[in-house]
Amino acid sequence: MRQKIKKLLKNFTLVDWLLVCLLGAGLIYLSLFSLALWQRPKQSVEYLAAGDGSDQDSNNIEVWVDISGAVVSPGVYQLASGDRIKDALVVAGGLTGLADRDFVSTTLNLAAKVKDGDKIYIPTLVPLAPGQSKSVLGVVSGRINLNKATTAELESLTGIGAVRARAIIDSRPYAAVDDLVAKKVISQAIFEKIKDKVAVY
Repeated sequence: MRQKIKKLLKNFTLVDWLLVCLLGAGLIYLSLFSLALWQRPKQSVEYLAAGDGSDQDSNNIEVWVDISGAVVSPGVYQLASGDRIKDALVVAGGLTGLADRDFVSTTLNLAAKVKDGDKIYIPTLVPLAPGQSKSVLGVVSGRINLNKATTAELESLTGIGAVRARAIIDSRPYAAVDDLVAKKVISQAIFEKIKDKVAVY
């Protein structure tokens, strides 16, 4: 056996020895690499539970808003729940030239968030007659404008006292006179008494 090994080694050329050395070096490298991987500390993996996405989804909830009156494109629009009244007016094309901008600046809270089913009404500014002061715009053509009338003008109506007059003002704007009943500002019985004496514009 030893003689066979000696004979085999004796017949090895320089190239054979180089191949043996390379093979040995490769085996040593693989052994060291495998040992390093085995001894490498295991990394902990943290699994994060998927959230329900309620915060993100809440910003994507769509609401429907009815925008009418003195806007360029009145209609029912779909907005995001976080949108403001100002955003709604922009979607409707903005205010027309006849829009009552005093009403918008003093009555509407443009920073308020819209809610599903909201109705936004922008009244039209009634042109002033020569010598007419703006303070009497609450009454035109013998009818009291629910969106502009003063407390005193509202109290002149049958069944409307100081409390109901204040409620009418606080519930503005109105798109139609029957909003008084729809918004539960007054009863149907009182509305029947004043419906021919009030208007919305």
